Amino acid sequence: MMQLLQRFSNIGRLILSETSSVSIFTIRKKKEKTKEDFLSSISLILLVFASVFTLSTSSVYSQIRQADYYIDGINGNDNNNGTTPQTAWKTIDKLNSSLSSGKTYAIRDSIYYRRNGGSAGIDVSVSNIRITNWWSNADWRNGDKLPIIAASHKVSNWTLVSGNIWQATGSGNNSLVFTYPDSIKWGMARSSQSSLTKECDFYKSGNTFYCYSPQDPDTRYESIDSYNQSDGINNKGDNNIFDHLDVRYSNGNGMMFEPEGQYSTFRDSRIQYTGSSQGVLSGTGSEGVYLHATGSKCINNYIREHTHHSVFVYNTTGTPFSDITIDSNLVTNGHYNFFDMNGGTISGIKIRYNVAYEEDWAEYRQESNYTGRNGGFWTNGGVQDVLIAYNLVYNMYEAVLFDARVGQITAHNNTFVQTRSGGDGGMVVYSDGGSGSDWKNNILANNGGTVGSASGSNNLSTTNLNSVGWVNWQDGNFRLTSGSSAINYGVNLGYTKENTILICNEFNTMDASPLANNDVTGSSQWSKEKLLLSLHSITLFRIFFLFCHTLLHSVSLNN
Repeated sequence: MMQLLQRFSNIGRLILSETSSVSIFTIRKKKEKTKEDFLSSISLILLVFASVFTLSTSSVYSQIRQADYYIDGINGNDNNNGTTPQTAWKTIDKLNSSLSSGKTYAIRDSIYYRRNGGSAGIDVSVSNIRITNWWSNADWRNGDKLPIIAASHKVSNWTLVSGNIWQATGSGNNSLVFTYPDSIKWGMARSSQSSLTKECDFYKSGNTFYCYSPQDPDTRYESIDSYNQSDGINNKGDNNIFDHLDVRYSNGNGMMFEPEGQYSTFRDSRIQYTGSSQGVLSGTGSEGVYLHATGSKCINNYIREHTHHSVFVYNTTGTPFSDITIDSNLVTNGHYNFFDMNGGTISGIKIRYNVAYEEDWAEYRQESNYTGRNGGFWTNGGVQDVLIAYNLVYNMYEAVLFDARVGQITAHNNTFVQTRSGGDGGMVVYSDGGSGSDWKNNILANNGGTVGSASGSNNLSTTNLNSVGWVNWQDGNFRLTSGSSAINYGVNLGYTKENTILICNEFNTMDASPLANNDVTGSSQWSKEKLLLSLHSITLFRIFFLFCHTLLHSVSLNN
């Protein structure tokens, strides 16, 4: 006990040394109290304090969401009635066969849910339903676990062929994805067993998969999946909500909004690894989120690794649709365009507060000859009336950050940056949308390449990234320093979202909170709520360390 108190006290001194003013309390020396009695008393106090602290910091998992039906992939049973967590169903096969209008379905987190048939992991034709996470406060921004909707087959029971080559029987197409406990990697399709030379290389012959792995794949990886269903989630119903889910490993689209299902929402979820990788990507037809219906919304999601577009708004039926919202998403590694709007008549598209950037795929994907094409925005066909505001888009592989070939594009307060050296021959603005478009308060920067031109006013254009005054653009931190040339450069457009009235957000957070100044660079993993939770936790730790330090001092007085 003394050693424990000493350890906490030492750490406490370090933390408190950075605090300007702290109120402490003292415990009066009591000579009549033995050291053993005293330690017994404070042990109980410490236990109570630790319990309170644990509750305060683990509240995210403390409350099961109110729902009509529950799915529990560990303890559930499809013969149950599903109406309580204790009598939950087990599979999404049961969920798919039991969907009913007006109901809420809560799925337990951290578990893979794979469907045995059908064209989508979850296929919805009813209306006014919600499919969500089991826990009421789980959030991907905080690293919380979500239920995994995998449109795939698990390939398991691997046996050693020779050396580091393993084999297993499995179904699905000629694709594998390797899931580690803390990361995911595409499998790299090869033409023979002899060409399997590094980890995640694989070869498929008939129903047999061969892969290179330094140890038994069943123990090295959390899962190895072969793509199966076309869509992770396919929605044909009206007014449906899909939230706090982790959708993975579909052949076609992660989240598909069909034309007949209007005013539905996909939010607060991860969606990742759609399409397939067979060596160098071909970039064909696999979208992260496919919005094809009036009133569709894609909000607060982490959208990454798709072999075609990350977010696709496309009209294939010829029937006009409108009112599309794409807000506050973190988007990475789209093979073609991050935001692509195309096809027949589409109007009233709002794309706001998103952060989109490209990682160095050649290294990340182990493809030394990757020459992918991707841009920030693309509009074509009958698309009109598009608002693009407060987005950060940077580090494009092909460097075309904006390509607008239709009219009525409103681009306000965006930061479009080509950070790759020389811009890879591309330009920031290929076309600004022409007649009826309005560009104001945008930062347009290219690292030595061509910026292009944008009609409008108060747009900051440069080929010298160091001249803008970002905190550290090399590390993806595009917050403005106090001496930035962008400050007060813009005109007031009447926006009221926090600190974004002038030229641009101080990016790196989903909510652009000026308080969150220690973010993970190049991403939007911090939210205001997480920041406040962290500050609350630090405060509790300070109280706890003060308590231990004072008790230790009191114990020493009793010696």
